[in-house]
Amino acid sequence: MADKINFLTEFIYLCRQFPCLWKVKSSNYSNRREKNKAYERLLLLYKTVDENATIDTVKKKINTLRCCLRKELKKVRKSKRSGEGFDNIYVPTLWYYDHLMFTVDQEEPRQSVSNDPEESDENTVEEAESEAEGLKDNSSTSTPSSLLGELSLCLYAVSYHTKRNNDCFT
Repeated sequence: MADKINFLTEFIYLCRQFPCLWKVKSSNYSNRREKNKAYERLLLLYKTVDENATIDTVKKKINTLRCCLRKELKKVRKSKRSGEGFDNIYVPTLWYYDHLMFTVDQEEPRQSVSNDPEESDENTVEEAESEAEGLKDNSSTSTPSSLLGELSLCLYAVSYHTKRNNDCFT
């Protein structure tokens, strides 16, 4: 089990070194050559665990990791919107949740478009945008909303780690 955790930690760390695989606004995101080079490097690591692995295996692993992260993010966001208070915010159980936080700003929901002119999703889009803004690292521009988002994340992280540490001693 420890080998699997070490492998996935290293895999995620190496994946982070290649923004062309996960950062949509990267200049190399659409560059197939750069992506293939990155997949080849990840494949070399993956073959230490599974010698029959292919680039498709690596792509599936990345997709699986990100899907699990999205599910956890959805649970956290849902618990924050519930209005039950700070003590009842969902604490992610995914052990690599913190390792994948560098991809959070890439997990923004797309704007929904309705065919019905009477149906308006403006509030939903605005809520999603403000939520995504709160999760981004906006250290270069310190607006009140970005600072509030950063503070919220910091408080959440402290709560998460406190609960996690308390669980270890009980």
